Amino acid sequence: MQPGSANTAGGEVTRLLRAARGGDREALDRVIPLLYDDLRAIARRQLRRELGDRTMHATALVHEAYLKLSRGVGGRRGGGALARARSRGGR
Repeated sequence: MQPGSANTAGGEVTRLLRAARGGDREALDRVIPLLYDDLRAIARRQLRRELGDRTMHATALVHEAYLKLSRGVGGRRGGGALARARSRGGR
């Protein structure tokens, strides 16, 4: 499955998200690269709609969301999944 293809792999993404919600840190690390491009596109659209000064870029917004999610799964900060997702072409 390629990044950005979350719509065609909805079952796998849903399964991984449920596992992450249940505390499975590895599931969270596996789902982020699957969703990364889609999350960046959503973040870009949201930031474009914002009025006023924008202090955060779409990539930073996605990374911040991941860090907040990862604190709730396993209780530790993580970044390995983001590094892998970015190395596949994210900016």
